[in-house]
Amino acid sequence: MNLKSRVGWILASAVVIYVLAPALDVPAADARQRSAPGAPSEVAKEGRPGPAWSGSGFFISGDGYLLTNHHVATGDPKSAPLKNITFRVRLDDGTEKNAELVAVDDKADIALMKIKTDKGSVPFLQVADDNPKQAAKALVLGYPVTGEEEPTLQISEGQVKSLHPGAEHEVWFDLNTTHGNSGGPIVDRTCKGPEGHLRSGRHRGVRRRKAH
Repeated sequence: MNLKSRVGWILASAVVIYVLAPALDVPAADARQRSAPGAPSEVAKEGRPGPAWSGSGFFISGDGYLLTNHHVATGDPKSAPLKNITFRVRLDDGTEKNAELVAVDDKADIALMKIKTDKGSVPFLQVADDNPKQAAKALVLGYPVTGEEEPTLQISEGQVKSLHPGAEHEVWFDLNTTHGNSGGPIVDRTCKGPEGHLRSGRHRGVRRRKAH
């Protein structure tokens, strides 16, 4: 796969994840129009219809498994998933699909979800075999909360700040992100090196991922 094709493949692997409350089997755009005023947590806890919050994610297999953060799936890094919410995933082409929450790990801040794929394989990123090198350049992908009706993919540049083999967070990055980017992938500048899984904030430890 040449660089141009690889870039397109990676961009298509990133998705928006909408958390809807209560359980609504409607397009996320319709849910946004029906949303009630109030803080996201209040919307979810009180069971009012509408989007509770959103985040980013990326596919890790061609049959629709995707990774995001635990706090994207639950609304809080240490909370269990709420019972009155559902998940809606928006793909790169604008298609929206319901997602099933398969598993969560609050210690690693990771959540695994699954969508049903209709037309063959979806673009995905493969788990890396090794850490990137210190000072290596990196690109972070995600869908920040902008207040606009249509989500826009954001690509930011950073670099590997330090390596801590065997630690809880083996790779630390120096990069800027925006609210809503949590759960998005990190790749190297050639879009094929082993990098990470975005958690949140600046100078944070991340898990390792690379482009397939």
